[in-house]
Amino acid sequence: MERRGAAAFRNMDAVILVLDASPSAATGPHWTDLQTIARHAAASLGSRPAALVVYAGDAYVASDLSADHAQLGQTLSLVGPETVPDPGTRPELALGRARDLLARTRSLGGDVILL
Repeated sequence: MERRGAAAFRNMDAVILVLDASPSAATGPHWTDLQTIARHAAASLGSRPAALVVYAGDAYVASDLSADHAQLGQTLSLVGPETVPDPGTRPELALGRARDLLARTRSLGGDVILL
């Protein structure tokens, strides 16, 4: 049973949220729903560390790997069509950035959630 405030072991099974922040996605009719889904995913990770990669024409790590899911949720709320200055939609760059982040942090396992 998970208890808030209880000491937790460091879980190296990381989660990388990869979010399309291109203007076509961030100004679309489902943008608010997409942000809500991402925030819900971040809030339900338990002790798993998470990171956020945003992409459009290029990909950037918006929030490095951390167990601070509240901060990740706040960062997700701030992502908009102006967040990534590069025009286009290149999810392959974002997935590569997520792979590199998992390798750099020596995560024992990991999940990548493409939003």
